[in-house]
Amino acid sequence: MTLRAFIAVDPSDEVVRRLAETIRSLERKTTGFRWVRPEAIHLTLRFLGEIEESLIDEIDRRLGQLVGSHEPISLSAAGLGFFPGPEKPRVVWAGLEGQTERLAGLQKDVQAQMKDLSVHKEEDRSFTPHLTLARIPHFRGASGISSILQAAPEARFGEFVVDRLLLYKSRLTPEGASYTKLREYKLRVNEA
Repeated sequence: MTLRAFIAVDPSDEVVRRLAETIRSLERKTTGFRWVRPEAIHLTLRFLGEIEESLIDEIDRRLGQLVGSHEPISLSAAGLGFFPGPEKPRVVWAGLEGQTERLAGLQKDVQAQMKDLSVHKEEDRSFTPHLTLARIPHFRGASGISSILQAAPEARFGEFVVDRLLLYKSRLTPEGASYTKLREYKLRVNEA
């Protein structure tokens, strides 16, 4: 039996609340955007794709070892942007600031540990930490990009600490993807 899975970190409830307020505000000013449900906002470190359910124990073992070499990471969610850019956007995102080099190190280690377990090919582009807020399936039908660009400079959503990795199962539905947490792995706390 297979399942669709990914490894992620979640922002704090407060950050999600502030992002939800921004999404509600921007929804009224845009058309053609598919906005993410606030409870589904996360930062993907590794998309695994369709994997055999029997691999969960091996993923569990590897992530359990990996978290012992990483301490919690302080981040803040700020700014709004587009992938690939505002000229022909496909994704609207909130940016992440703070200990992003440490976050990139964690992401690199997760990628390395999962390399031979996933049938999903690693992406060649560099890791850009962000929280996806919306997708734009058809650029020609989208309007309101200027509203997002106007809101971008002042967009501040708060701080949070990445203190665990999460293994999620993803199920695609007509209403969008739904996520179920399968496992969590706490990062090492430095005993000073």
